[in-house]
Amino acid sequence: MFEIIENGPSLDSLMGGGKYVNTNSVNIQWTEPYKDNNAIYWVEIYFTENFDNDDTNWVQIARIPSGINNYIWKINKWIKGDNCRIEIRFVDHNGNRSRFSISPDSFVITDKKLPPPSIFKPVDNATYFSYIPFVFDSNGIINCSNRAYYRIYYRSENLDLDWTLLYGYISINENLINVNTKDMLASDDYEFKIELVDEDIVSEPVFIKNITINSLNYFIIDTEPPEGDINIINNNDYINYKDIILELNGFDNITDIDSFRIEQFNIDEDKSYIGNYELNSNRAVWSLRGGDGVSLVQIRYKDVGKNVFLQSIEDVFRTYRDVDNAEVTSLLVDNDIWMAFGGSSPSLYKNRNKIVNLDNSISTMIIFNNILYFAVKTDANKSIVKKYDNDEIVTIKEFDENDSVINSMVVYDNRIFAAMQNGEVKTITDSIIKNVYNSDSVDSIKGMAVDNKFNLYLFPSNKNYIIVVNKENNNYVFKEIII
Repeated sequence: MFEIIENGPSLDSLMGGGKYVNTNSVNIQWTEPYKDNNAIYWVEIYFTENFDNDDTNWVQIARIPSGINNYIWKINKWIKGDNCRIEIRFVDHNGNRSRFSISPDSFVITDKKLPPPSIFKPVDNATYFSYIPFVFDSNGIINCSNRAYYRIYYRSENLDLDWTLLYGYISINENLINVNTKDMLASDDYEFKIELVDEDIVSEPVFIKNITINSLNYFIIDTEPPEGDINIINNNDYINYKDIILELNGFDNITDIDSFRIEQFNIDEDKSYIGNYELNSNRAVWSLRGGDGVSLVQIRYKDVGKNVFLQSIEDVFRTYRDVDNAEVTSLLVDNDIWMAFGGSSPSLYKNRNKIVNLDNSISTMIIFNNILYFAVKTDANKSIVKKYDNDEIVTIKEFDENDSVINSMVVYDNRIFAAMQNGEVKTITDSIIKNVYNSDSVDSIKGMAVDNKFNLYLFPSNKNYIIVVNKENNNYVFKEIII
């Protein structure tokens, strides 16, 4: 006879659902309560398409190990209903079960639908010669998975040509493809049909009509500039390396892109750096010139006519590089971006502004009560804890112990915990420093983490075990777990 587990999971939400569900999947989310850590649990998820308080046929759709708080349910196309609900419960290894947590309101599962393709080019009544650019708006596509793709068909009544597949698979992440028209007969009534496909679900098509294709050997007068943009693939808002990888997307309505040139303008220096024209490509590498500050990276495309070129869309990318290409010793992203640089001139940045030059490099940073706390590593391999408050740098504590460098800081139990290279763990609250753990071994505590179950984890340099910290009766209990 199984027992009832008193504290079961609480069903929180059906993300992507709402009253009507016409998508491929729904994200089921729940909250787990405190459980007996010695027991093995899993979550069972059930579904019904015809909820009745007295007589409901529930079907199990998933079994999820404890510790995971969401499940993306892929809905089969034949599942439909106007009185659907989800319920979940705990089950342990002894067969004990908790009470069910049931979604409070019924929802409707309808036929799965995809949005129609969003496309900028081509447009109705246009004329093309050597190729046709298909420009897609990937940002306009929602409610479909990354597996989705475009299909393109074409037809011509003048040529007695019925719908024919032109492209069978175009990734939803594609922004541009150029369709070569050299094998297509000349006609002025071409029609294109573009569909969005996600497995066996097909969207409503988008039609582009009255397209003229003339692939005969006429002279082409090209007086229109090309178009395009530039993206930095490996870009972060703040970087300390020079080489950036560029993704180029250029096209020309009349002929084709022949070459491109990369240009850089450093705003803080009011100085430009211009590269050489290169043959057209989808990728390029550019080495940033100049010093720290904001750089504007842009591109010029030149078409086959070689007499018309266009500066591309402009994007600003911030770069920070000391002259010795100093490494980033600590990075913290909160409401602001904090960066600490080492090298011969240690420094602290807040967003793009330098806060202060330091005598020593910062080893770790943390935000606590909206104040930045950071630890610097001295030449003697010791730590100094400081805080940045009201535009001032204030020293909290200087440590005299050997190897007292602080490797990691986290907020746990509403205070700052600092893990040191010598294996000690201390709590820090302004000027109050309290040692709460001293490792019997010489293992350095290289990192820490806090989970949503209110556990603190310490990661020694020895990879064979971790330390789990719990608070019991106002004391911290440290338990080593072999892994």
